Amino acid sequence: MNNYTVAAVTSTWFWLLAGNQTIFNKLQHKKWEISYDDWRRGHPSAKCRSFDGPGGLADEEWCYRCIETSGSESYEISFYAFDPEKPVCRLEQVRAWQTGPSLGEARRALESQLTARYGPSDSNNAVGEWSSGFWHDVEHFRDNESEIYLYRRLDHTQPEAVELLARSASLVAVRAEDKKLNELDAAQRAAVRTPLDQKLIQDLARSFPE
Repeated sequence: MNNYTVAAVTSTWFWLLAGNQTIFNKLQHKKWEISYDDWRRGHPSAKCRSFDGPGGLADEEWCYRCIETSGSESYEISFYAFDPEKPVCRLEQVRAWQTGPSLGEARRALESQLTARYGPSDSNNAVGEWSSGFWHDVEHFRDNESEIYLYRRLDHTQPEAVELLARSASLVAVRAEDKKLNELDAAQRAAVRTPLDQKLIQDLARSFPE
């Protein structure tokens, strides 16, 4: 674990929970920073593993990562221990995605819910995230409790998906202190909505439709 000391702030957030409805139609009120042990008792069927390296960047230094799947819906829940004096693994990041038909409808529904909760996206589709090369149509929402990315995932090794990445305020703060991660993010940051960008996208799409 990184030796970051970040005050544990028990804040509330809205995240997606699988159920009878699609994950993009049902928002539930949950708490960031619930401990791994407490969360695990309520999710006995989740497949979890402990950190197995190599890590190196702030958001790669998780202590447990769990996967839950229900039909076309999937969740990746990550737990981190930031305080070296009280190294309790707590929920700090959730990645949720949906595959299958009706992705456009699912995207619009989630976008509407996030905008109502956080206000309009501030990203203008500028991607500054390391390892976000397969993100398209990116939107970013943030308040003092969390940040959320909403995007379309286009990766030829996986099915197309509408995906959401949510981070707690504590994880956002830890990432901001990671010099190497900031350098990687800055190197990758680029707007993609200029007229030239759009023309290049259209031209390349003819040869590389995927």
